[in-house]
Amino acid sequence: MPSQLLVPIVRCSPLVGLLMVGGCEFVPDAPTVREPLAGPDTGMIDATLDLPPAADGVLRIETPDIILEPYDETIVCYMGRFPDDVERLAFSWASMHEHPVYGHHIQFNGLRDGGDGESPFAGREGELIDCSDPLESMLASTNILNLNRPFEDGSGGEMVLPANTAVSIEGGTDWFFEYHVINPTPRRLRARGVMDLRRVDPDTVEHWAAPFVFNDSGFVLPPGEETEVTVDCDWPQDARVLSVLGHMHDLGQSMAVDMVTPDGTRSTIYDLPEWQPDWRYMPYVIDFDGGLEVSTGTRFLTSCSFFNPGSEDIRFPEEMCVASGMFFPAEEPLSCDVARGGE
Repeated sequence: MPSQLLVPIVRCSPLVGLLMVGGCEFVPDAPTVREPLAGPDTGMIDATLDLPPAADGVLRIETPDIILEPYDETIVCYMGRFPDDVERLAFSWASMHEHPVYGHHIQFNGLRDGGDGESPFAGREGELIDCSDPLESMLASTNILNLNRPFEDGSGGEMVLPANTAVSIEGGTDWFFEYHVINPTPRRLRARGVMDLRRVDPDTVEHWAAPFVFNDSGFVLPPGEETEVTVDCDWPQDARVLSVLGHMHDLGQSMAVDMVTPDGTRSTIYDLPEWQPDWRYMPYVIDFDGGLEVSTGTRFLTSCSFFNPGSEDIRFPEEMCVASGMFFPAEEPLSCDVARGGE
């Protein structure tokens, strides 16, 4: 039976101009100081994290300090590259850390082109760049890993894999560490995102795991209407699914993922009949102990229902219908975007 993990979020912002379509309530314990700024650093909020040093065998990736002006937000990408002098790196665990009030999401992706210069993000190791166009960054990259254990305090989460299981990453892979931060206060704010990766010897790995993503980037939500979106994806191999999580934004009404086996048997493996906007940032995750067995030729139907109360069409990436998770055995991510014909 799947084990369910539901972690309500307490982070949000009243900022005008956020990527959110709807609204949300401000966090009760956030600063409420109202005095005007008297200098560049007067009253600056320190939203950096006090973490212990990384343990032995753990690679820590940490963004430079990010400074936000009052009532501002930013999405930045910290660029990097895994070492070229090894053929394969193996990571058995990952942990992402952000401030529980001011951090809104962290994502760790690899460039789709492998660093050959076609991507606008390639060849920029060590840079902290503007990454505020989520469509551009999504089309340029693919997930390297997925979290399946959100932290209860809303400060990030972990990728936890079974024993002797790890994610395979080719040496020389370009990556970017995406971090979305908001400052809903009248004071300047300093923030920093952190990710830890536990590296293991590839020779000790019995099972390779990778993320999967089912997505539709081509739908339109007409104003004043309910809309149903279904992402229909074929599964290409015998495998075991370790976890599933869903992602929509504030216009989502309900979401489900159905599995249809080659003999036509249909079962629901993920079901959120009343979508909560807080899940946009801290997803509802289902884990399958030992992995859910999936055979070649299985179809996954990700169903999302929306209501657009506005006066204009809403498109991706303002709203999304995405299901993702981890599976094994796999050494490469599985990506199905029905609007782009698959990968």
